[in-house]
This record gives sequence, C-alpha cells and structure tokens, in this order.
Amino acid sequence: MEPGQVNVAYGLYPPWRGRGLATRAVLLAFPYVASEGGAEAVIKVEPGNPASAAVAQRAGFTPGGSAYDKDGTLYDRYVRTCTRPPGD
Repeated sequence: MEPGQVNVAYGLYPPWRGRGLATRAVLLAFPYVASEGGAEAVIKVEPGNPASAAVAQRAGFTPGGSAYDKDGTLYDRYVRTCTRPPGD
C-alpha cells in the first residue's frame, strides 16, 4: 500500500452471501474514507474468488493489476479514487 491508500476488506458468512450486503458496506464506507483523507481505496482479491471481485466491480472499483502481499500471497487489486463529499 502506498501513502494515501486505504485497504478495504470484507467477509460474510455463507448464509449472508449473494444479497448485496458486501457491496452496500463498501459503498457506505466510501464517504468516511474520503472524509478522513483517503486518496484511493484498494480491494485485494484472491484470484480464485470471482464473487469478491464482483463486489469490487459493483462498488465502482476497476482492476489495478496483481501484486504479492508481504506473506507471498498473490492478489488481484481493484482500485477506486476517493473524493471528498461536497462542502467538506
């Protein structure tokens, strides 16, 4: 992660998946991230998890390449620029 980037992570137990809850949570967090000075939000997705990638895309994130985490795990990155709410 670079300065100004915020890691956005989510997880749901199986009975709650497929209802749009993760997407809604990411969208609700966005104004807060921007108001606290976050410049860019990043979601890291394991390549074998298309459902998590779909959450990122539904929340307006775009593919940002792949990167290895410190522990050697490969992630696909999805990014979205943060903007401050009007009047902030």
